[in-house]
Amino acid sequence: MGVYMKRVLTLIFSFFLFSSLFASQRKKAFEISKSEVLQACQRVAGWQLAQPFVGDQWNNNKQNDWIYSTFWTGLIKFHQYKNNDDYLKAMFRMGRLTNWEPMGRPYDANMHLITYTHCELYEITQDPAIIEKSIWMANMPLLRWVDADMHFDGNDYKYEWWTWCDALFMAPPAYARLGALTADNKYFDYMDQQWWNVSDYLYSATDSLYFRDDSYFSKKSKNGQPVFWSRGNGWVLGGLCLVLEQLPSNYPNRYKYEQQFVEMVTKVASIQTEEGFWPTSLLDPEEFPLKETSGTAFFCYAIAWGINHGYLDQHSYMPQLNKAWKSIADAVHPNGMLGNVQLVGDSPVGVSNNDTAPYGPGAFLLAGAELLKLIDNNSERTTGHTVK
Repeated sequence: MGVYMKRVLTLIFSFFLFSSLFASQRKKAFEISKSEVLQACQRVAGWQLAQPFVGDQWNNNKQNDWIYSTFWTGLIKFHQYKNNDDYLKAMFRMGRLTNWEPMGRPYDANMHLITYTHCELYEITQDPAIIEKSIWMANMPLLRWVDADMHFDGNDYKYEWWTWCDALFMAPPAYARLGALTADNKYFDYMDQQWWNVSDYLYSATDSLYFRDDSYFSKKSKNGQPVFWSRGNGWVLGGLCLVLEQLPSNYPNRYKYEQQFVEMVTKVASIQTEEGFWPTSLLDPEEFPLKETSGTAFFCYAIAWGINHGYLDQHSYMPQLNKAWKSIADAVHPNGMLGNVQLVGDSPVGVSNNDTAPYGPGAFLLAGAELLKLIDNNSERTTGHTVK
């Protein structure tokens, strides 16, 4: 056999070997199929829509409070991927039932999250009635020119300011969305000022995690570590994803959000349990060792979002993403109820398989929608078309 022919055969062999290895790596990268993710999201969304008030321990039936607004945020994101008329009808029904009003208390961050969904629905119809009350509500805090009192513990006015880390999911996405929708920087600027007030007070640069509020500054877990609540930090990472989607690329402080996002995800990924979930007390997995899905779903969402938007290396983070998704998907009951959701609270506690609340499915849908985009992006790169 001539030298030339040997070289040709070597090149052919190398090509097929590389293709085989690449296919093997790609299979390893995506252990979850697109159809499985779609089916899980549809089951979870369907169950929650059929029983919208399950998990509301106060039975206040307020579909525009933070509990349900988190679900609507996840549902609008999943709808934008799946384009399901039933989801859209449900969200417009919610808007009509609540008269397109955020709940009262304009200074309370919890009351603003529904505005994010209002803005997305406004984009569809361009009906000003959908957002006019949200805009009025968002403008109220902008008129108050006094320094924020960031104390939470013992402060009778603690909900007048963003004094707890969950607030960074409740209000900033709404303000960022309004900023993008209206092209008015006042919403970005107010959000930016308040975000870094919270961060300067509650973010531990040493641990790359947020204390839930100042009552946790001196608390220690049973193993002597600081107490960092899983869902609280999940709220923050979810807020970072939604804010960065809206914040202009040339916004002066954008790099600070990007830096904090990468710091937090790097930390979170490093403390994931072998089973794929995150315990309610992040630095003490033995204190409450059972799976908790709402925090885990937010972390799953953040990792998938970070890969999709170029902040995280896919090869490095796919093992954590695969395990995280499998963990929360395994908690979906046959009827579509998402279990292992820590009930309303503000600290690490135990959880059971039958615990659920609407913000859990909301976080699940955020994670699922982002994972589906990631699967599509990889399919397009390798085959030139999207897998249906």
